[in-house]
Parts: sequence; C-alpha cells; structure tokens
Amino acid sequence: MKTIVINNQKGGVGKTTLAVHLAWHLAETGGRVLLIDADAQGNATDTMKRHRGDVTAAELFRQGRSPVIGGLDGITLAASDSSLTDVDRGDAAGIQQFRDNLRSVSAVFDVCVIDTPPSLGLRSVAALVSASHV
Repeated sequence: MKTIVINNQKGGVGKTTLAVHLAWHLAETGGRVLLIDADAQGNATDTMKRHRGDVTAAELFRQGRSPVIGGLDGITLAASDSSLTDVDRGDAAGIQQFRDNLRSVSAVFDVCVIDTPPSLGLRSVAALVSASHV
C-alpha cells in the first residue's frame, strides 16, 4: 500500500482540499483508498462523511485498531473526532502503533492518504514516519 501524507505546519494552505481531491481521483481510477483525517478540525471528515469507516483516526493510534473496507465508491474514511487532540499528549509508542495498524491493512487498500494537522505533533510525526510519499 502506498501511503501519501499531505503535510505543512501552516494552516490554510490547502492540505485538506488536496487530500480529499487526491482520494477521489485515486478511487475514481479504481483504487481502494483509505483516507485518514488526522486533523482535529475535521474538515475532511465533514466533506467525506458518507465514506466513514468503522475506525476513527484516533483509534489508529491504539493497539489492534485496523480499518476495514467500509466506505462508498472505493474510499474508506478514518474520521476525525475530538479525541485526536489527546493523541498528541501520548508517547512515542503511539507512532509505532499507528504504523503497525497501517501495515496490517496494506493488502486491503491500494493507497492511504493522510490529511495532517497544521503542527508538528505526534499525529504528524506518525504520518510522516509511515509515509511512502510526502
């Protein structure tokens, strides 16, 4: 599975717009796409709510919480929620757990697109460490 991370430490530069459009394009070309909204603002979640899967983005930082295909039109959303802000207060074990959870679904999805928050916290670092493309 390719993992594409959209990252910038400044807000308002189009990260979410790019992530959502990229996910749509990849799905329209036949890809099985996992879209992770790691930004607590949740704009990608608001836009793609009908593609919501059974696992939230925050749960991906916990042991054994792997997403399964469940969205529509080839896109499964790991949605943002208010508990994402607690992730940044965690320790580095969350980074490894995130990587492990993504690896566990590498045969299920073709591409993972991650929309990150406008800061370099644990969520952004975990996404960057897991990335094959940034």
